[in-house]
Amino acid sequence: MPAIHIGPLTLSAYSLSVALAVAAGLTVLWWRCRSWKLDDGLALDAALGGLLLGVIAARAETILTALEYFLERPSLAFCLGQGGLGARTLLVALVLTYALVVIRSGRPWRRYLSALTPALAVAAALLWTGALFWGGFAGRVDSSWAALALPDQYGVVAPRLPLAAVMGLANALLAAWSLTGLERILPAGVSLPFWGAATSALTAFLGNFRHQLPEAAGLLPSGVVADALLVLAWMLAGVYLYAQSGTRAAPATGEGDPGES
Repeated sequence: MPAIHIGPLTLSAYSLSVALAVAAGLTVLWWRCRSWKLDDGLALDAALGGLLLGVIAARAETILTALEYFLERPSLAFCLGQGGLGARTLLVALVLTYALVVIRSGRPWRRYLSALTPALAVAAALLWTGALFWGGFAGRVDSSWAALALPDQYGVVAPRLPLAAVMGLANALLAAWSLTGLERILPAGVSLPFWGAATSALTAFLGNFRHQLPEAAGLLPSGVVADALLVLAWMLAGVYLYAQSGTRAAPATGEGDPGES
């Protein structure tokens, strides 16, 4: 895996991209809350708590899905480099924890959800861009017109769908839109499930649906099922928030939103 050497310190491209993504996401969340006169301390505490619980839950998923392997090697259970983290589980745990904290605070929680949208989009853009360098998500081997000659983490070049490049660009564009005009056309809080549904659907399309599906019993791969359920959950959350908030867009400043409780 590619690494960056700074004197005696060696940083893997993966570790560096993760660190940059977390720092940038928290910075954007802080800035958005300050610009909207929201409680940035509350938002950052909720996000950090959600991130911690998300890492724990995502690692637990990885261990449970390869339980026999980790039972034979218990010392590797806490080594994140062995098997990594379940990205979907991490995201779901982070968002649910964040939402629960801000809802229980009694603050205008829909606006706090809107503030999280560009933070997640920026973090995702940096993670996917970093994947271009460390090769973990170079894309599935594919023979369609959209495939490019891309290396995997071992340097093997093959025609692959450019998953990392497309997802990095898509999240960067969604982050810019969320920071400029998206919140003016959507009710408060709806931008978060909008981002989630859009990026989950695109990931599913590039990562699973374009890949050859198994023939046996017409069953879909678990990745496709998980992605489809995640997209459905995001869409249902968006519909609920839209129906509950009517057509009110997130105001530009201040915490006041009399329609929230």
